[in-house]
Amino acid sequence: MGIEDYRPRSPIYLSGSEKKRVAIAGALAMNPDVLLLDEPSSSLDDESRELLELSLNQLNKSGVTVVASTHDLNFS
Repeated sequence: MGIEDYRPRSPIYLSGSEKKRVAIAGALAMNPDVLLLDEPSSSLDDESRELLELSLNQLNKSGVTVVASTHDLNFS
C-alpha cells in the first residue's frame, strides 16, 4: 500500500487519505480473498483518489477481489 514512510508518524498526523491507506493495509494483513469498501474515495482530493485507485487495481491484479460501493461515477 506504499505506507512505509508513515511508520514514524503518529496516526493523528496522517491525512485522511493516508489513514484510509493504513486502514486498507490493516485489512490486507489478514490476507482476505475479498476486500469490500464503502465509499473509499469520499473526501479525497484528485491525487489521493488516483493513488487509491491505482493501489486497488494492483490488488485486484494480484488476485484479491475488490468490491467498492460508491456514488463517485468516475471511480473505477
